[in-house]
Amino acid sequence: KAQHISYRNSKLTHLLSTSLGGNSNTSILCTISPANGNRVETKSSLQFASRASQIVNCVKQNFRVDNSMLVEAYQVEVARLRAELLRATALLSQATDGALSQKTMIPQTAAQASVQTTANGFPPSAS
Repeated sequence: KAQHISYRNSKLTHLLSTSLGGNSNTSILCTISPANGNRVETKSSLQFASRASQIVNCVKQNFRVDNSMLVEAYQVEVARLRAELLRATALLSQATDGALSQKTMIPQTAAQASVQTTANGFPPSAS
């Protein structure tokens, strides 16, 4: 008995690989026979057609990319990355400054906290 060949490893799939993917519209025509002797080939063809019909292509029109378009796209990308780097540097600087100020801060004792006053010299209201 012949060994089963999976859909991805079949010769037909390999031959049709450029048509089954990428930027192409694909139509598949399978021939089948009602004869009992061709039952295995008919079943195999129908299975292939079923699997091939599940392939989804995102067809896009191909266009030539001009070097000036590439340069412009790269400049936009470089500007975006520079802005991202500046934001990350600022965040890192803030985190580092905050960590340093917390380390150098002298902790208040409970007595110092209880004698805190507001700007007018009175203790903060209890409300």
